[in-house]
Amino acid sequence: MMRRGMIAVLCLMGVINIAIANNKSGSVKTRTLTQKLAVKSGSLLVINDTRADIYISNSEVNEISVIARIEVRHRNDDAIKAYFERCSLLLRSYRRGYKLILDVPRFKSKGGFLRDLFRDGDNASVSIELEITLPEKMDIELDNKYGDVEVKNINGRLEIENQSGEVHIEGGGGNLYLKNSYKPVFIDNFNGTLNIRNSSGSVDVVDIGGDVEIVSSYKPINFENIKGMLLIDTQSSDVTGKSVHGHCEVITSYKSVRLEDIDGDLHIKASSSTVDVSNVTGDAKIESSYKRIQVDSVRGRLDIISQSANVQVHGVGETCNIRTSYKSVDASDIAGRLEIDAGSSQIDIKNIGADVSLESSYKPISVYGVKGSLDIRGNSSGIFVEDIEGPVDIQTSYKPVEVKNIHGTLDIAANSSAVLADGVHGDVCINNSYKYVILKRTSGNILVNGKSSPIEVSDIQSLPRGARIELITTYKPVKLSMPRQTKAAIRANTQYGKIKCDWPVYLNDDGRHVLPDGVDKDAVSVVIETTHDITIRKE
Repeated sequence: MMRRGMIAVLCLMGVINIAIANNKSGSVKTRTLTQKLAVKSGSLLVINDTRADIYISNSEVNEISVIARIEVRHRNDDAIKAYFERCSLLLRSYRRGYKLILDVPRFKSKGGFLRDLFRDGDNASVSIELEITLPEKMDIELDNKYGDVEVKNINGRLEIENQSGEVHIEGGGGNLYLKNSYKPVFIDNFNGTLNIRNSSGSVDVVDIGGDVEIVSSYKPINFENIKGMLLIDTQSSDVTGKSVHGHCEVITSYKSVRLEDIDGDLHIKASSSTVDVSNVTGDAKIESSYKRIQVDSVRGRLDIISQSANVQVHGVGETCNIRTSYKSVDASDIAGRLEIDAGSSQIDIKNIGADVSLESSYKPISVYGVKGSLDIRGNSSGIFVEDIEGPVDIQTSYKPVEVKNIHGTLDIAANSSAVLADGVHGDVCINNSYKYVILKRTSGNILVNGKSSPIEVSDIQSLPRGARIELITTYKPVKLSMPRQTKAAIRANTQYGKIKCDWPVYLNDDGRHVLPDGVDKDAVSVVIETTHDITIRKE
């Protein structure tokens, strides 16, 4: 590139400027060609088949002004002069507007005019610069190769195809259709729509007044302040940006996605990509794998579909669905329903405003604060649960289960798992084996069916009238403590152990519990069975 910037309108002429440098690469000579033509505002300018650095800006007058600078470096001055004699510049009417024709010989590796012209060596080089001023309202069709393109403050339909050169668009507006390759694209303060294709080149767009569509590959994409919707389809590209006022969709792979301040819905499909998202006004859907996903503040619904990805979510206004595996999941401050399917993943959730459904295996699950129900399906997962407003249903195995402050019912199926429940306001139903069951501060019916499980129930807060307590196990002791004032009808059965009870114990031959005459029909029904000791105390 020789230089940047616009030149004032010149007269129609051709000028040859010569600058000779005494070095091995030879002389440098420049020929300047100019054209100027009065035109109608809003018409079309066509420029094609050029290989130049092209700079276009707006003019206050209704005319097209073109300055072409052709620079040749070669050791043979006569050869350079002969080259210049073959160069020409023309502006003429074309279709509904005008066409700029720059005719210059092109270098070829074998044969032809240029080989004969520069026969004393292959060190010739040519560079071309076009500086063009137009009316502010003008359509442009441009096809260029191997040079940079810059357009400033032009309003209209801009169709630009460039190859292997940087493209800068600043100011102006209308509709921009841009195709480029291998070099960066920069667009700033354009009041209109963008359609960009930039193969293997980076893209930066800032302050765009309409919809934006970007198709690219391998190089970063950056954006800020898009007034319309944004669609990005790229491959192996980092995508970073903020402030989209419409729908936003991003497709990429293997690199990072970092987005913030999306006023519409958001959809990200980013295979093997790190994803960071914050402040989405609408719904969000994220599809990714193997890399971390972090989401902060989605006012609508959030769906995450991933594989082997660590997931962190904070602040969702509606339903949140998460699917992953093998990596941890952290979710907090979810206003709506939360569903997590995360095989072999550690799960930690906090402050959920509706129902929760969790599925995992082999890793711990921790839940703090759920306004609705809680359903956990775990396999060899240790589980800790606290402060649940609705009913709790837990299935797991081999690892301990601990629950605290449950306002609804509690239902646990825990094969070979120890169970500790403290502060359950509803009914309790537990099925487990081989590990202890400890219940404290319960307030409803209690049903425990264990296999070789020691059972201990104490500090009961209240028992409804006609409540039922049923504690069944084998080979291990059972201990029950009830409030001193409790009216209870107790049937206790042990095959090899002893029974110690502060209340009368009623037995019958056929195994059925029949309250004898004189027992209050609203009394608490207690049934305990084991092959070990039974202890029933008043507290």
